[in-house]
Formats: sequence, structure tokens, C-alpha cells
Amino acid sequence: MKKINYSKVFILGVFLYIVFQVVSTLICKNVESQVLESSKLDLKIHTKGLIIRDEYIIKSNDRGKLKLLVKEGEKVKKSQEVAKIYKDDRDFDIDKEISRLDTEIKNIKKSKLDSDIEKSKLKVKQDERDILQSKRQDRVSTLTSDMSGIVSYKLDNNEEKYKYDYFDEITEESIENAINNYEQIDKEERKIKDNEIVMRVINPNDVYVAICISKQEGEKFKVGEFVKLKMKDSDLGYIDAKIEEKHTNKSKVVVILKITNQNVGIYDARVTEFDIIYSEIEGLRIPKESIKLVDGNKGVYVLDESSERLRFVKLKGIVYEGDDFVFVDYYKNNINGVKTVNLYDKILLKPNVINRKIFLKNS
Repeated sequence: MKKINYSKVFILGVFLYIVFQVVSTLICKNVESQVLESSKLDLKIHTKGLIIRDEYIIKSNDRGKLKLLVKEGEKVKKSQEVAKIYKDDRDFDIDKEISRLDTEIKNIKKSKLDSDIEKSKLKVKQDERDILQSKRQDRVSTLTSDMSGIVSYKLDNNEEKYKYDYFDEITEESIENAINNYEQIDKEERKIKDNEIVMRVINPNDVYVAICISKQEGEKFKVGEFVKLKMKDSDLGYIDAKIEEKHTNKSKVVVILKITNQNVGIYDARVTEFDIIYSEIEGLRIPKESIKLVDGNKGVYVLDESSERLRFVKLKGIVYEGDDFVFVDYYKNNINGVKTVNLYDKILLKPNVINRKIFLKNS
């Protein structure tokens, strides 16, 4: 029987120890970890929306030659004159004459001359103006706006259909079948017939978006709460909206959103695609590749800075779960005294048997 060469065994042992330490160090240096920091997440859906406005059409009240007094996109007041209709071309001169006489009357009054000549001249001018104004009433028709709003010379002939009292009738088909078909109204001076469309006036403070979503998605929309909308291919960015009402339509849910931003220029679109943020959450974003199941509990391996060793920490307070990550509400956990992962914890990514054993202070 050969004698054991203890010196060789000792040397082999030292060699294996050195190899183990080198391999451990190399592996440890390549172990991936992540420090948990506060992140924000927008929970949103993408869907088609039907745009409904408080708007009305101004039509001519006579036939003749139309003269427009307001421009596209101009804001008008209630009862403001927006157009005139003249019986014939000669009636255009009536307003010019009245304007000229108004200027002369104003200048005479401003002169403050108290002579009989000036008084007589003033009376003549006033009488001339009265005659022209009387003639104007018979020869010129005036169109006024019934409400304050924004002027548009485009329409899709659905202005009377899509109104506030139409909400209960909106279905999935209403939204899916809606199209953008706005046509330009002639903005030039022209001959016009009685009851012909002249322009559209929009109340920019009463604009709604109707969407149709699944019942599961509908549970995320509570009446009275607020969301954010972003139109496809628009430079407006996100705009605020309030969940005004919702109702069930077959297997879907129709939600009515009222835009709360002032003067948002959605005037010439009937339907478009929207990104809708229904919730904004803040918390710890934890990759799913770092999550393991231990004794039936989902958790992560956290490096304990004091002992420089890993400890398994059960995840609690998960407020959202995506395909690649979960979101933990650490703020609410801290308030309620829940023991789980916390801000600035260092967690192990892709944990396995080897890196869990050697993830020590060199990690």
C-alpha cells in the first residue's frame, strides 16, 4: 500500500482553493444586480374615439349676395354679426354710405361748434343716415351667432346628429363606422339662396370623445375621475378629460369623456385614434427575470448590506404586472408598515444556484 503524499495533497488543495476563488470572483464580477429606484408608469389603452361637440350651423335667412364678416378660427360672441346678405350688388354701397355718414356726424359733434349752420349740417347728416338705415332694413339681412364660439367653414353634415343628448344611442358600430368627411364651405363673397349653409360655430368648452372598450377595460374607467388623451398624428400632446358617463352596449362598454382643457382645437375631426392614460402610478419597477418562487411566495433576492449576504424578500403591494416587470407601491407599503422590498434595495437579476451562493461583498 502506497503512502499518502501529504505534501502533494496539500498543494492540490491549495490549487483547488485558488481556482475556486478565481472562478468565484470572475462569476461574482459578472453577476448582474439592480438598485431599486422610484419609477413612473402610465397605464394606457389605444382605441378609436368619436368626437362630439356643442356646435350649430348658421344658415342664410334670405337670398342675395353674401358678405362674410368673420374668418376661419375666429372667436365670436353671442349675438355678434357674422355675415350680411344684400339683395343686389348696389346694396353693398349702403353700408359704405352709412359708415361715411357716421364718421362725418362724429366729427361735427367733436368740433363743438354751436352755430346754426353746424346744427343744420348735423341734422341733415343724421336724416340721411336714418333714410339709409331704413332702406338697409329692407335691402340687407344680417346673420348673427346664437352663441359664443369658434367659427369654422368646414362641416360633415353630422352636426345635428352627434350632440350631447345622443350619448345613450352610441354603440360600438357608431364609433367603428364613423368617418372623417369634412367639406369646405365657400368663404368667398357669392350669390346665396335662402336656407343655405353659411358657417359652423363651435363651443370649444363642450367637446366630448366617445370610446367603446371591453368590459375588463371599462372597469378601469370610473365616472367622475380624470384621464389624459392624445390624438394620433397631433401636435397637441396629452389633453385632460373627465369621465362623464358610461353605459353597457352588448358585450362592450361605451365611455363618454369630456375634454376639460380650454380651447383645444379639435374642430375638424369626427373620429380618430387616441392613446388614453387612465392611471399614472409611481413605484419600484422590478424585472420579472429577478423574481423567484420560494415556498409558494413570489420574491427577489436582496443583498443585505450589513451581512453582505443575500436574503429572499417576498414581494407585497404589487399594483401592476406587465409582461416583463411588476410595479410595487413602496410608498403605500411604508405607510402601512408592510415589510417587503424598499427604495434603493439592491436585488439580484437572473438568480440561480451559483450566483446566489457567491454573491457576497465583491458583488
